[in-house]
Amino acid sequence: MGYVCRNTEGNQKKDFHVNSIKEVERITGMTFFPNLPKKVAEKVKNSRDFAE
Repeated sequence: MGYVCRNTEGNQKKDFHVNSIKEVERITGMTFFPNLPKKVAEKVKNSRDFAE
């Protein structure tokens, strides 16, 4: 999972900012974990659960 936070004042719970890595990639235009096998990368990039 990844976090996307605005650079503004305020105090919100961290789970408010939780995003999947796939969402962070879309927002930033960056690619994370390019060397992982595709099946593993898809599982990792789609997760956004603290328990996983």
